[in-house]
Amino acid sequence: MIWRHRTLLVGTVFTLTTLAIIVSYQLTPRYTADASVMVDARRTNVVDLQSVMSGLPLDIGAVQSEAQILTSRSLAEKVVEKAKLRHYTEFNGSLRPPSMTKQMISFVAGLLPEWLEKDSSMLEGPSEEERAKAIHAAVVESFLSRLAVIPVVRSYVISISVTSEDPELAALVTNTVADLYIVDQLEAKFEATRHATTWLNDRLTELRDQVRASERAVAAYREEHGIVVSNDTTILGQQLAELNSQIIIARTERARAEARLSEARDLLGQPDGAASAAVVLDSPLIQKLREQEAEVLLRWSREI
Repeated sequence: MIWRHRTLLVGTVFTLTTLAIIVSYQLTPRYTADASVMVDARRTNVVDLQSVMSGLPLDIGAVQSEAQILTSRSLAEKVVEKAKLRHYTEFNGSLRPPSMTKQMISFVAGLLPEWLEKDSSMLEGPSEEERAKAIHAAVVESFLSRLAVIPVVRSYVISISVTSEDPELAALVTNTVADLYIVDQLEAKFEATRHATTWLNDRLTELRDQVRASERAVAAYREEHGIVVSNDTTILGQQLAELNSQIIIARTERARAEARLSEARDLLGQPDGAASAAVVLDSPLIQKLREQEAEVLLRWSREI
C-alpha cells in the first residue's frame, strides 16, 4: 500500500518541507540575552545606623520583592532612557512604515474638501507633547513585554532576560537592566543614610538647645539664690567647709572638757583631791588665794 501511494507520500513530504523552509526564512529571528543578579543579604553597616538601615532578611520574600522591583515601571523607564530604545524600530512602533490601513486613511483624508480641513474641531489631533508621552509609554510597554525576571529556586539569584531581534541590542538592554538595578539599590541606601543623618543632626541640634536652656536655668537659679561660682568652688561649698571646721573644733573642745570633768570627779573622791586637781592648780583665783594664805600665816607667825 505504501509503495502504491509512494508518489503522494513523497509529494506531501516535499511540499510540507518546502513550506516549512519558506516560513522559517520569513520569520524574524529572536535572540535572548541572560544576566543574573544576587540579592546580597549580608548586613554591612558603615556607620552605626542599624536601627535605621538594616540588611535584607534571609527569606524568599526578599527575593520576590526584588524581582518585582526589576519589573517595575520606574526602572523600565530608566532603562528606556539610558538604552535609547525609542530610536529602535522594534520597540518604537511609530518609526515603522505606516500600515496599509493608515495609508488608506491618509489617502481618504487627502480627498476631503478644503472646508472640512478648516474645521479644527473635527480634524484636531493630539498635541506634540501628548504624542511624545504616548510614544514613550508604548516603548516602555514594548520593553516590558520582552523582559523576563525569574528568581532561581532555592537561591538568592534572580535571572534577567531580554529578547530582541538584534543579539547585541538584547545583551545591551539586559546589562542595562542589571546595572540600573544595582545603581537604584545603592541610591536607595544612600538616600536612607542621608535621611538618617539629617534626622540625627536635627536631633543633635535639639539636644544642644535643651542643654543650653538647662545651663541658662541653672545660672539663673544660682544668681537668684546667691550661689556664685568662683575658682570652681561655690560660696555654699565654702560655707559648708567652714561649718565642718567649726564642728571639728567644737568636738575637740568637748573632748577636752569631758576629760577634765572625768578627772575632777575622780579627784573629788579622794582627800584633798580637789586641791591637787589640774584645773584648780591652773586657776588664777586659787593661786591668788594661796598667796594671801601664805602672807597671813607669815604675819601670824611673827606676832607669836
